Amino acid sequence: MSELETSPVDRRRRIGVVALSCLAISIIGLLLADQNSAWPAAALRISIVLGSLWLCLPTAQRPAAWARLTRGRLAVIVLITVFINRLKFLLPALLIVGIAAWLIRPKKKR
Repeated sequence: MSELETSPVDRRRRIGVVALSCLAISIIGLLLADQNSAWPAAALRISIVLGSLWLCLPTAQRPAAWARLTRGRLAVIVLITVFINRLKFLLPALLIVGIAAWLIRPKKKR
């Protein structure tokens, strides 16, 4: 059995169509279904996830969003997501330090 190879742009288009159809199903379900129905909420969540995946996939002009993701950047992202709840009290200080570091960085010469 041979499967046809699809380009990433075609896959992106298909995911966008499925995301929009799930969104339409969820809106119709929210309007017509009873309050205790879980299907419209599930379709809405699926459409949100597929929509975010659609944004990350490559287009004809740009590569995928994760094309420049190195192991170091991935490690930093994982550490931030793991420790963000424990370090909430440090966020204002980290924000101030980040802004100060951005302001005092060496300027590029033209």
